[in-house]
Amino acid sequence: MIQTFKYYKMALLPASLVVIAIYIFWSIIEYDPNYKSEWMNNGFAFLWGIMLVITNILFVALLSTTIFFNNFPVVRNNVILSFIAWFLSPMVWIGFLLSITFKIHASSKDWSFLLVNSIPFLAGLVWGFIRYRQGIIRSFKTMAK
Repeated sequence: MIQTFKYYKMALLPASLVVIAIYIFWSIIEYDPNYKSEWMNNGFAFLWGIMLVITNILFVALLSTTIFFNNFPVVRNNVILSFIAWFLSPMVWIGFLLSITFKIHASSKDWSFLLVNSIPFLAGLVWGFIRYRQGIIRSFKTMAK
């Protein structure tokens, strides 16, 4: 039996850690000690950004729970249904964010923040799905013996 939770963690945990690390690295590089604003300073901007990053991580993790539909044999044994269960909800969220960001901020640097928060999840979901399907193939081979 394939442990779906193992692949759920494999798809999301490394991507979440990469997103947080990239945001922290990006904040260090973009730090401007001369930045002045009426209501926002550098510390608040960092906290606001990390809050947005964590909210995005939680949304992607919540929407990725459709991965657990793969526990049903009907979904697990059909590659198309398995793919849909794995990718549909998180990709709708990420696609929505990307479309809104490109529509509103097409000419600014703001879109890079969202790309940095989306691409690791895309890569993690693809990697987790490939590993999951390889695990299913291995389990079918061991059952056939």
